[in-house]
Amino acid sequence: FSDTTLWGASYMPNVDIFKLHFENGGFEPVMDYPLDFPLLSTQTKRDIFGCYFSAKPDNSKLAITYANQAVLKIIDVKSNKSVQIEYKDFPDLSSNFRINEMSDQIDKESLRIFSWRVRSTNQFIYIKVYDVLYKDLIVDGRIDEDFIPAIHIFDWSGKPIRAIQPDQYYKNFDVSSDDKYIITISEYVDNYYVKYDL
Repeated sequence: FSDTTLWGASYMPNVDIFKLHFENGGFEPVMDYPLDFPLLSTQTKRDIFGCYFSAKPDNSKLAITYANQAVLKIIDVKSNKSVQIEYKDFPDLSSNFRINEMSDQIDKESLRIFSWRVRSTNQFIYIKVYDVLYKDLIVDGRIDEDFIPAIHIFDWSGKPIRAIQPDQYYKNFDVSSDDKYIITISEYVDNYYVKYDL
């Protein structure tokens, strides 16, 4: 994240988000896993709370999105205080994995995927949003090219700005530092990029 601090996620039995300080070797927990599922193993919790990071280029904030929760967290780097935005029509974790406080394993049969990527500039946060059942997204062990995820844009206060729907399949994307365009790329076609003006 910077020359002296590394942010990470899904580490140790109960730590969801952490900082590692290189100058003194210090480990600083920032957020713990919720205590709703005490019987789940550490590895299962990592699967459930798997997330993606993007640092604001000025290093003041961090954006986090989750694969299996329709949540955007914005963390202030200095204070560790966070803002959380939740999509109201996406199932909560209990429903998505069919688990409760007595569960010791998860059910992925009805698992819904929210996001597998996030990017950011000093102005905005860009989230790659799937909102689709995992079993409908993966065909013969690979992502179905007929499904094209949207890109949702937020400002750093958590306010939604707009949504973009690319018209061609893509695996990954990036955004220009001046927020003027997005570039997408597919893992199935070599050296093929698509540019979308914003």
